[in-house]
Amino acid sequence: DQWKQEKLVSHWPELGEYSSDLLSVLDEKAYRDKNIRFIFEDWMSALSNDDRLDRLRPDKANVFNFKMLLNTNREYWNATNIGKIISNYYEDMLALDGAMPNQVTGNHDTDTIRTRLGSATTARAATLMLALLPGAFYIWQGDMLGRPNVLVPEDRQKDGDIGQRDGERVPMQWNTELNGGFSKTHPASLWLPAVEPAHYVRDNLEIQSRDPMSPYRVVVGALQYRIMDPALRAGGIRMLHADYGNILAFARNDPYDPRRQVISLVNFSQDTIPVSILDAHQKRGRIVFSAARGYLEDDKEVDFEKSILMPPDACYMIHSVA
Repeated sequence: DQWKQEKLVSHWPELGEYSSDLLSVLDEKAYRDKNIRFIFEDWMSALSNDDRLDRLRPDKANVFNFKMLLNTNREYWNATNIGKIISNYYEDMLALDGAMPNQVTGNHDTDTIRTRLGSATTARAATLMLALLPGAFYIWQGDMLGRPNVLVPEDRQKDGDIGQRDGERVPMQWNTELNGGFSKTHPASLWLPAVEPAHYVRDNLEIQSRDPMSPYRVVVGALQYRIMDPALRAGGIRMLHADYGNILAFARNDPYDPRRQVISLVNFSQDTIPVSILDAHQKRGRIVFSAARGYLEDDKEVDFEKSILMPPDACYMIHSVA
């Protein structure tokens, strides 16, 4: 009821006291010198634009970036809005001593990113874009397969009138075995049903792992780059300017090589766009990875000052060429 809603949004000082008590564990001798953080998934602060949890212990708490999560949907998916959110978020994080930024594709309270954006290709571009931003990267279990929400039969639904969240909570389909490999129990005994056998026998993690252009392999490739590439592992972020309004561009600098940067380009439109980057501070680069194809063995060299042709919903990772 209304009182409960107000109570949830106005959850300080209780949340602050409880969180401070949890975080104090990391001040104990056994953990004091270790790089350990609590992950806080705090919806209510996000819904009420309350940043007190972010500021409580930024060196010990990693608070889910719900601002971005709440805007990765078809209504708000445009370069101007997402670019502003990115700029403001990283500016805020820099002001908090020891803070670690993060990006989130989804969670158990939101539709899958594919359902929110209404398109498999848009979801691939959004997922890669989020993975290329600085900080921790959290991906929801269905999002790594590019899965839409699953329609759960009425007699198997669990969420009731709370939020109709069953569709994003169904078990992962790992392989072609019973229940998609999630459990060997009888399907009727699962809390939520697995996807239909007709679906998991033709689309599951095992199958996608063998397809170099599958959503799963794109996610794995992006994670590998995040580990291997010093610009993605430890570099800052600089927003760039493209000569077309619905293109988002940003650069990650290599902290060990000032001549090198990794540039990300995202086409938010449904048109093929020729685009130039106006302030790359370098002339040339090579497209090495894309949301549509993953690794590009025939990586293409581009001139930032001339037109780079971007298909609809494209997201490119571009290595600068000194």
